[in-house]
Amino acid sequence: MAHTTFHAGMQTASSPNFAEVLHERLAGFQKSATTLLAQLRPPVALMRPTRAQEAERVRALASTYRTSDPGFADDLFAAADRHELKQDA
Repeated sequence: MAHTTFHAGMQTASSPNFAEVLHERLAGFQKSATTLLAQLRPPVALMRPTRAQEAERVRALASTYRTSDPGFADDLFAAADRHELKQDA
């Protein structure tokens, strides 16, 4: 004869529900994807400056010559303007 015994008040470890498992998996995926994308992005030092950034550097240089050689400074300002407006072919 078989006996079935029920134990009142005894708790078993509950398994995580679907939402908890999904949350843990997505969090792990997000961390992995973020790490991968950070590795694929080139370091800032290796990125080429934009035309506007290059032109601004030339304008800063031109400003240093404004009092000592105004003609040269004007040429540098004009070159910076042309460089910034130039379209790549």
